Amino acid sequence: MFPLTVSFRGLRHSAALTSLVRSQATVLERLFPRILECRVVIERPHRHRRTGVPIHVRIDVHVPGREIVTEHQPTLHAELTHAEAGHFTKSTQIDTPLRDARLAVREAFRTAARRIQDNVTRNIDTHHAARGRS
Repeated sequence: MFPLTVSFRGLRHSAALTSLVRSQATVLERLFPRILECRVVIERPHRHRRTGVPIHVRIDVHVPGREIVTEHQPTLHAELTHAEAGHFTKSTQIDTPLRDARLAVREAFRTAARRIQDNVTRNIDTHHAARGRS
């Protein structure tokens, strides 16, 4: 496994989120075994809003010759819809930050996987084009 760093900013360290990041990183490694390093930052940028807290996830994946950066921050549309509909209860308010963080981590890793696949495809196409010219 490649070196993996998980950092938390503006929220407490979570073993559950760290475990999720590790499992998602394993999926990336299966997709592209030549990953050199992966850094993940999970942060809560602002605390001044009343309904929910957006979780921002940034993933830096280093592959040979390139750094692929992915960022994910959920939109507030779903939160406002639930708040306006009165679906927030005390238990959902307590569980929301961790649930949103899990979702943000998964979405960020999905985006990272797509970018890695695009990078691999682009490198293969470039390699074949270069061989065709020789």
